[in-house]
Amino acid sequence: MAKAQAEMDDVVGPNGVVQESHISDLPYLQALVKETLRLPHQVLINAWAIGRDSSIWENAERFEPERFLVGREIDLKGRDFS
Repeated sequence: MAKAQAEMDDVVGPNGVVQESHISDLPYLQALVKETLRLPHQVLINAWAIGRDSSIWENAERFEPERFLVGREIDLKGRDFS
């Protein structure tokens, strides 16, 4: 984290906002992201169980694209996470 922070401070500045144009000048940050994505076994998510949790999803076992139509209370992220 210290290396990433130092790189950010050098490129963006201590109080700056990262812009897309900065990405090419942040090789350590790019490497950090790639290394994080390389190790998916560190975070295991049982998406099957989450998608079928009847305490969260109405008719959890049914295929219902209508649940995501505009005007409904739910979106891809769930009920309350937008």
